[in-house]
Amino acid sequence: MTKESDDHFVMKVSAHCKATLHRAMWQSADGPITVYVHADDCEAARKLLLSILGCLAPDQGGTVELGKVYSYAELLSMGVSACEDLRIFEVESTGEAAIEWIDRPLFLSTDQTLIAQWVMLLMHRVQLVAFAIGSG
Repeated sequence: MTKESDDHFVMKVSAHCKATLHRAMWQSADGPITVYVHADDCEAARKLLLSILGCLAPDQGGTVELGKVYSYAELLSMGVSACEDLRIFEVESTGEAAIEWIDRPLFLSTDQTLIAQWVMLLMHRVQLVAFAIGSG
């Protein structure tokens, strides 16, 4: 992402979100889903996710396939976007550019700044596609 496009992301995630947000990949019966949850640490987040997802997917016989749980700080350090708050939605990057983003999130959160950041990312992605089509 270019510096110019990052200037459009004026809303930042809340301090609560930065302190407590965790992300994990859930292998649901319908395919992988990225799940965001608030907890004090990664272990607490894992326990909470296993409990909640077990209730959401009773057809999986109580077995929940959950990938590694990452904290907000870990996601920031792994990401490359100039807009740090967007790094929580990155899946893959090349050099200094994010090339793949989360596409199936499940937000177990009422933090409006997290949801707003997701919406702004979607709007930005639509603008990039429109620009690519318009210049092609």
